[in-house]
Amino acid sequence: MRRWILPLLAAVLAATLLGQVAPPGELRFEAEDCSEPKDAWVANKELPGRWNLWSTDNDALRKWSGGVVLRSPNVAADRALPEDGAAPLHVHLTGIPKGAYDISLKLGRVLGVSLDGLTWQPYRGGILAGGVQIDNGTFDLWVDDRYVDKDGPGPCYFDCVLLRPAVAVKDGLVNPGYEAAEGEAPTGWHWWSREGVGSAAAVTDQKHSGERAVHIVHPGTKDWAFSPDAGRRAKPGEELVVRGWVKCSDTAAVQLCVVAEGGGKLLTWDCGSASSSGTHDWKEIAGEATVPAGADAIYVRWVGNGKADVWVDEVSLQPGRIPLPTRPLVKGCAQTRVEERLDRGAVAVRAARGYHVSWRMLKGDPADVAFNVWRQDGSAAPKKVNPAPVRWTTDYLDDQAPDGVECSYQVATVVGGKEQRPPAVAQSSGLQYLRLKLDGNYTVQKCVPADLDGDGQLDWVLKQPGDNIDPYETYWQKSPDTYKIEAWTHDGKLLWRHDLGWAIERGIWYSRPARRRRAGAERRGMGGGVEWADREGDRPRAMARSPGP
Repeated sequence: MRRWILPLLAAVLAATLLGQVAPPGELRFEAEDCSEPKDAWVANKELPGRWNLWSTDNDALRKWSGGVVLRSPNVAADRALPEDGAAPLHVHLTGIPKGAYDISLKLGRVLGVSLDGLTWQPYRGGILAGGVQIDNGTFDLWVDDRYVDKDGPGPCYFDCVLLRPAVAVKDGLVNPGYEAAEGEAPTGWHWWSREGVGSAAAVTDQKHSGERAVHIVHPGTKDWAFSPDAGRRAKPGEELVVRGWVKCSDTAAVQLCVVAEGGGKLLTWDCGSASSSGTHDWKEIAGEATVPAGADAIYVRWVGNGKADVWVDEVSLQPGRIPLPTRPLVKGCAQTRVEERLDRGAVAVRAARGYHVSWRMLKGDPADVAFNVWRQDGSAAPKKVNPAPVRWTTDYLDDQAPDGVECSYQVATVVGGKEQRPPAVAQSSGLQYLRLKLDGNYTVQKCVPADLDGDGQLDWVLKQPGDNIDPYETYWQKSPDTYKIEAWTHDGKLLWRHDLGWAIERGIWYSRPARRRRAGAERRGMGGGVEWADREGDRPRAMARSPGP
């Protein structure tokens, strides 16, 4: 669970904080010493409406500061008023040296906390108030047992108040440049690895700017994370750019991720990220993030999987999007828009009763065009089947067609009340789909219609086989073979086949068929490359080239 910085008190600028003299070390105030009224608790007794000053917990000295903690009665549901349950506690801190502080509480489960005695919020840990400037030596807050911990209801625990010298907060990120550290530990950040190995240490010998960076070393084979102790408030739909500087030495992977939470629970580990790997000197990585629906808080963390030897510095999270690079226009073959010379495209297929006949409206059709549909039963003479010209649709259901007889259809235009000749002949089929027999034992991933030979009928460009290899590192495997694109006429004749080569791995993320008027096209290569097209129906030709990213 990530903590967030209270916006009202976290808006102190880093430059202001750096100009102040920080008091030495952490200040700790025991709950029973700085809270009142004193009759709000009794020692080692469970009483309704009273706190228990509990010192008999198993291993109390290890669990609680000074071996004592204030424990509330059982909290099974949120309480409507602070006075319900145990009495609210007024916490009054005194003797605080002048300076700026990050304030937090040591607790168990969830506490109700107020900074003004009127407005309450659930608090689960982390920085309660960041960058608080204290000049008169005192600080006040209020604590209550009014909120239930939905993950595990029970008593709540109030142990002590902690004040630490404040560190820089920028764009809602604590210590984003890693300039503050306690020995080798970067202030406000912590290390974790699944195997319990590795470290993240503040260093001065390798940094991108300022006085410090963080050196991450992970010798294990599983995942690790370097995360902040606090995040910031967020609104669904916010568009953000996350950036960070990174230097790698023989590193499997390092990623800077934006994590989103809602209601104190994780929504997604990655709503936007940037990554790097291998070996390289300092470089900035950047990624875009969008706060998802239901999120109210976000934070940024460094993650990886496997071996890592990485230096990181200067994390930022700002509103906006990454500008797209300016690319020169690709000069292809066509200088003007190419229009397909399509025919009427009449088709007749068997329906539940009779035949369903459909056709195209063409660009050259006049505004008052209508249509007549003619049916021929076997070798009999054709006869018109529609009582009146079809005006408002480009299809007709002939439910009077005889069963057991092979029927064929023609569609004639009607302009100015007169039928035009010759009519369009409809392709008739007892099937409700087009069947194409492939040239080999393979599957098809994509199919693009295009008039390849200029006869007005749509032909087919296929991408095969239908394999799909996921590029995620856990699922990726080497492509066993290459993709091919092949062209077929509308009536099932193979025109040509082109091997795309090893530049494209098998996966829908790597390439996609692009439709051209009277042409089938395929981009070859990662993020750019060659566009192929066929205009004569005989073979593909390179039409345009574009650079990769």
